[in-house]
Amino acid sequence: QRKLTANSLLSVCFVLSALTALPQPFLIGNSTLHLTDSQRGNRRITAEVYYPASAQGRDVPVAGGDGSKFPVLCFGHGYLLPGKAYRNIWEGVVPAGYIVVFPKKEKGMFPSHRQLAEDLAFVLNHFRLAGKQEGSLFYERISETNCCMGHSMGGGSAVLAAGMDPTIGALALLAPYDTHPSAI
Repeated sequence: QRKLTANSLLSVCFVLSALTALPQPFLIGNSTLHLTDSQRGNRRITAEVYYPASAQGRDVPVAGGDGSKFPVLCFGHGYLLPGKAYRNIWEGVVPAGYIVVFPKKEKGMFPSHRQLAEDLAFVLNHFRLAGKQEGSLFYERISETNCCMGHSMGGGSAVLAAGMDPTIGALALLAPYDTHPSAI
């Protein structure tokens, strides 16, 4: 048996205090938004949103009462894949301080890649505005930093969206598919 020396005890206390001083992960809030794009014939877009929250659950307040603002990641789904297929994405990034949005359109057998791209750009713009709109769940919680993400068809559509909207700050693609019109 080894004796715990004063230096060992001090080292353990230092490590434990350093760990508690590190930022702790955020809890995950969730909300469903029903948006209308008046520029495209009042197209209705339902989007599932996962965000850093002050408590776990649906429609709970967004974290950041200290003035924190969070980047928005808008994720385009793959062909015939529901947003829930990407649980690993939101469970990985929301606790680190990101808002992840999954538009729920273009899910049928013959999706329009252009429509999905326009949905992604529209949703990102909606969040830019919601961050400045009193009464919004996301008022003063949206960073200027954003990213259009996607998998397969959604990845190709994310590229199209970035070509349509110069305010999209970054792309993150998972096996992007060459869309129609071409994302290349």
